[in-house]
Amino acid sequence: MTEPNNPLPSAPARRTHEELAAIVREKLIEAMTPGRIVEFDPEEAEYAGAFIEDAMSEEDALAAMYDPRNDD
Repeated sequence: MTEPNNPLPSAPARRTHEELAAIVREKLIEAMTPGRIVEFDPEEAEYAGAFIEDAMSEEDALAAMYDPRNDD
C-alpha cells in the first residue's frame, strides 16, 4: 500500500515467530497435495529451510580429488 506522498509501497509488517510457523506449516501441508502449486514469500521460504547451505566447500572438494593410492 502506498502513502499519499510516498510513491513506494510500504514494507509489510514483520510476522511473529508463531504466525510464521503456522503459515509455513499450512503451506507445507498444502504442498503435499499432488499437482498443487504453493507459493512461499522469501521470509516463509527461509523459515522452511529452503536456503540452508550444506554444499561442500571448494577446499573440501579439492582435498577430495586427491587419492594417495594413485601416487605414481
